[in-house]
Amino acid sequence: IEPGPVDLAPPWRVEVFPIAHHRSSLGYRLTLPDGFVLAFSGDASEGAGLEALGADADLLVLEAAAPEEQPLQGHLTPGRAGAVAAACGARRLLLTHFYPQTDAVPVAERARKSFEGELVLAQDGQILDLSRTADP
Repeated sequence: IEPGPVDLAPPWRVEVFPIAHHRSSLGYRLTLPDGFVLAFSGDASEGAGLEALGADADLLVLEAAAPEEQPLQGHLTPGRAGAVAAACGARRLLLTHFYPQTDAVPVAERARKSFEGELVLAQDGQILDLSRTADP
């Protein structure tokens, strides 16, 4: 898969963005039939690709693998993920991919320092409503 739009039958739309992590890392932006935008990135560092991916997303899914005290190259911290979501104008932020060292820090509190929208910390088996009519 190459960066850019993916050819799908309307009303579905998928765009692929290069993400700073590894040379082949990609993020996916799905626009659902009702206009809901889901933007998803796996492992990531900050950069233009991540900001373009999440621009005005209804739900932005980002990893927050390590705390600010123990940053890992190629990964976001909770605080940096919150800052990216705020800069993108995302309405909801789902944080995921927590390494064990994040267990000892207040992940949500750190993301909230810069992100004021709805914040969700991912859990196994979690189900989220992906519609524009959903209550936050």
